[in-house]
Amino acid sequence: MKSDILLITAAFLAPMGAWAANCDGTGNCYVRAGATGNGNGSSWTNACPGLAGTCAPSNMTRGVTYWIAAGSYGGADFSAADSGTTVISILGATALSHGPASDWSPSYAGVAKFGAISFASDYWTINGQSRGADWKSAYSIKFQSAGNNSQCIYLPGRTGITLSYIECQGYSPVGPSIDDAGIYGSATNFYLGYSYIHDVGDTQFQQNTGQGNNMTYEYNWVSNDGMCGTCNHFEAYSITATNLIVRYNVFENIVSTGVITDASGGGASVGNWEIYGNIFFWDPGLATKSGWPQLVDLDDGVVVLLGNNYSGHFYFYNNTIEGISPNVPANNNCNLSAFGNPGGYSVSGVTFIVQNNLWVNNGANVYGGCQWNTPIGISGYNAYAGGNNGALNADPGDSSNVQLSSTNLLVSASPTAIADFKLSKDTTTGIALAAPWNFDGFNQLTRGASGVWDRGAAQFFNSSGTTPQPPTGVTSAVH
Repeated sequence: MKSDILLITAAFLAPMGAWAANCDGTGNCYVRAGATGNGNGSSWTNACPGLAGTCAPSNMTRGVTYWIAAGSYGGADFSAADSGTTVISILGATALSHGPASDWSPSYAGVAKFGAISFASDYWTINGQSRGADWKSAYSIKFQSAGNNSQCIYLPGRTGITLSYIECQGYSPVGPSIDDAGIYGSATNFYLGYSYIHDVGDTQFQQNTGQGNNMTYEYNWVSNDGMCGTCNHFEAYSITATNLIVRYNVFENIVSTGVITDASGGGASVGNWEIYGNIFFWDPGLATKSGWPQLVDLDDGVVVLLGNNYSGHFYFYNNTIEGISPNVPANNNCNLSAFGNPGGYSVSGVTFIVQNNLWVNNGANVYGGCQWNTPIGISGYNAYAGGNNGALNADPGDSSNVQLSSTNLLVSASPTAIADFKLSKDTTTGIALAAPWNFDGFNQLTRGASGVWDRGAAQFFNSSGTTPQPPTGVTSAVH
């Protein structure tokens, strides 16, 4: 399996600081479940045999990198005291990147499995360093919910948390009353990238418990929320944040209220959301999945604002929405639009821009630009194609430079993998945008370079070519 490998520089791995007393003296500690050496963490032979002693989460030293080998480590509360903004780094050890110790063995590579973890202090980096080309396999660090009312990762009000190349799975086996989440809790200066968050009873990102700010999510595969058939509403995101970026992600089989929402008790400050270059789709094969509660619709929309105080701007650019809910009730003309507005509040004064998106093979009542109390400020240059797509009737809120096509514009009639969402040909030219919104994260190229700015997540460049994988050194950036 081809893997993405994050190249780690020496400067990143060993920032200046006080090294852990019992590790190698140069800023590295080694952790290997079941190690039988002296346990001081100074080498792979003498690795800490678990998250204990020098390597206990409460004893970890700022500025040090902790290399984690395959094994089972249970749950953990990462609580080492802050020291300014100095980071503690936890890296999954891989065949190509496992620290400078010379006694590495290939048998140490594999999956480091954790239960539910939490952060009781700030400035942590966890990086598994690798994953499979399908974005859903071969992660070297995995977290799993502990069951009902649990989550993979809990970070209440934390700042400076960076998570990359990790897998987060809900409790297994799923059950009708397992109400768990992927990541729970608000955060500031938070980054999640190149990760797989899946099969949760409730919501993948239930981050509506406080005020978040400067949050970036990119190159993630997010799938199967709402596995709890008897619980309340579900979303991929219930998030109250300002300066939120969601880009180059895949959202598969998200059901119930919406995919990206501000669902909360109300009253939070929300604004400056930028959602671009993502794929949203439903895999009909999931209907046969054991334990799935058979919820196959969205109540309110792909993006839903439910009543918080929104300000600033809202950008929804170059996303692809495919195959969602063919059974939308006709009496709800906002159902499965790009935007729902059941809160019934005015969004006047906010800069809403909805452009260059592609809706393909959706249900009869799926619309691209649902009207709010006041119309979306700027829309148009969107495309609607294929299947029983009610948007072919042209949503009146999205009539500027609209493209309507009765045929599927994707290379696959039933897409389930990233390469399936490539275009079979150019769409009608979209509107050109400035950086960073001019980049195709799935093909890794600049939009419009071939002469046509395509609508949707993937720029057409070669109908028979393969889709390159994302680069491995991208870090968070808030625009």
